[in-house]
Amino acid sequence: MKQTYLLTLLVTLLALTSCSTYQYVTLEDAPATNENSSSSIKDSVKVAFTFTGDGGNIVMHIRNNSEHPIIVDKTKSNLIKGEKTIPLWEDKSVITASSTTRQSSVDKRNYYTDTDGQIIKDETLLFIPPASKGELNGPKIQTNFLDSTPNAEIKKILIPTPNGSFKGEQIHFGNNSPHQFRVFLTFSKYGSDEKPFFMDKTFNAKTLTNTSVKPNNFNKSGDKHFYIKETTGFGTFMGGVAGLGLLIIAAVAQ
Repeated sequence: MKQTYLLTLLVTLLALTSCSTYQYVTLEDAPATNENSSSSIKDSVKVAFTFTGDGGNIVMHIRNNSEHPIIVDKTKSNLIKGEKTIPLWEDKSVITASSTTRQSSVDKRNYYTDTDGQIIKDETLLFIPPASKGELNGPKIQTNFLDSTPNAEIKKILIPTPNGSFKGEQIHFGNNSPHQFRVFLTFSKYGSDEKPFFMDKTFNAKTLTNTSVKPNNFNKSGDKHFYIKETTGFGTFMGGVAGLGLLIIAAVAQ
């Protein structure tokens, strides 16, 4: 009985101490610049950007409105943060596999396992036919919280959720954001001797909102948002202590 009580207590402690905080980043984008004005199709290529998941994985929705196929060269396309460049293409392969176990119909003591798998390699080029769309996935923008600056406007806010209002801190940078990143894309006209043309898109972090409200309860509109999740140090430590306690009690109870 005592063991059951302690087990319940530690489960509760684990739930309460595994705390996470979130930073919601609102982006402001500048008009994209196109280089190589001699390209006959540069004005026919449109790119829309969305950001998904923890850290803001970039998704580029590319529309080819021209009458010619185009190529996006991922080996010459980058996410740029400060002076650091992160390629949109990585020389790696993903292996997926699944196994199925079945019992022999002749000898019930024997079992057979069938395994199916495939190797998926990231292609270096994205081919987009005329009058169609393609999608290109990029890396995460940020994994750690962005910092404030002395000139930023900081205010305390209440964030409404279905479970009531929660406290938060909002940081406004205005037109002087210290946090900027760029996406540089290289395009070419398929089967043509024309020189490639480039698109350079800049994004600034305009507003940061720090809160404990989870993404499914945080009300945001538009595509120019992403969030960063961090687990507090105390929550991580106490969560580890509670987890260790669960293992000890479970071992004693057996």
